[in-house]
Amino acid sequence: KRVWIPTSSIRIKNSEEGRFYTKEYRDIIIKLRERALEKANNKYPIFDRIYLSRTKLDNGGHTEFGERQIERAFQQAGFHIIYPEKLSFEQQVCLLYNAKSVAATMGSISHNFMFCKQGTDAIILRKAWYSNNFQYIANQLADISATYIDCHLSVFVTNAPHLGPFYIYVNENVQRFFRDRYALRLRDGFNRRLFTGYAML
Repeated sequence: KRVWIPTSSIRIKNSEEGRFYTKEYRDIIIKLRERALEKANNKYPIFDRIYLSRTKLDNGGHTEFGERQIERAFQQAGFHIIYPEKLSFEQQVCLLYNAKSVAATMGSISHNFMFCKQGTDAIILRKAWYSNNFQYIANQLADISATYIDCHLSVFVTNAPHLGPFYIYVNENVQRFFRDRYALRLRDGFNRRLFTGYAML
């Protein structure tokens, strides 16, 4: 008697219809966040500044080089380093929602910013020349403005840029950001040995 036809609730690529998400999609994210916070019930520690790191992932070292250097820079600026895969979903949402400032490299890890509170200071480090289209949606879902920093020398990224390989480091863009924002003076972090490993991948 009835035929149900699914339709896209999100379009991430620019097209004639534009990039969009539906109210239903947004409502799902809000419900997930609310339930996670309710389940967390203030039992987890929270931090004003958090950096989401990929350095402890099993595959982190195969296509990505240099993030430990970026991680250390944020640690110097008072960021607590978070390894999301080691935490429950509820704890991750609790950390993101309560942080005043969040940072991560661009990709699936920064998409988690959709669970942040409105107005959260977001910092996204670009690992290559491309921008991930879903990130714009994630930022809009949380109603946050993000600062993007090019921190890469990913010269071997191909036509499928999300696959890498990536080489990131403390370059002049990162140095300028930390100097202006946190009054921290960082050394140039280009590492010849690490870049050679990246180039030989």
